[in-house]
Amino acid sequence: MDIKEKLTNKEKEGLASVGLELNVLKAVASQKEAQLRMMVGQLLDRLGIDKQRYFLSFNPGENVWEVKLKDGVIVKPGDALYN
Repeated sequence: MDIKEKLTNKEKEGLASVGLELNVLKAVASQKEAQLRMMVGQLLDRLGIDKQRYFLSFNPGENVWEVKLKDGVIVKPGDALYN
């Protein structure tokens, strides 16, 4: 059902503006996710860590940088990480 006749111009403009902004933010987020995947992959490669078994979990605000098994277990110092 077409309701354009029931909407005010202000409502149409507001919805269109927010919708456009959301699309732009989704595109930027997608680009940043790809960039992050690439950077993490390069880091794990440089460290010789098996990307099939481990992932990087991090929180820069708290200076937390952990390698975890893909099943969620935190890897402790001395655990076998390297392929």
